[in-house]
Amino acid sequence: MAIMTKGSGFALAFVPPLAILFTGRIDLLKRLNLAYAAVIVLVLAGPWTWAFRDVTRAGWEQPSMTLDLHATRARIFP
Repeated sequence: MAIMTKGSGFALAFVPPLAILFTGRIDLLKRLNLAYAAVIVLVLAGPWTWAFRDVTRAGWEQPSMTLDLHATRARIFP
């Protein structure tokens, strides 16, 4: 749901692999439940993100993420 709500939700996709790596539980990669979860996310969030990629880009004030953009936002939203 986070991915479909906001693009930065994609960062959450790195949580399970990093948790497996940091805890040393490499054996979890052999479980199908983990693969099922990844497939569900790809099937639901992948097409949604692709379909609405232009809509989210249209909401940006500037064409790219620049230092000036972050400085302006920092002044507006302290």
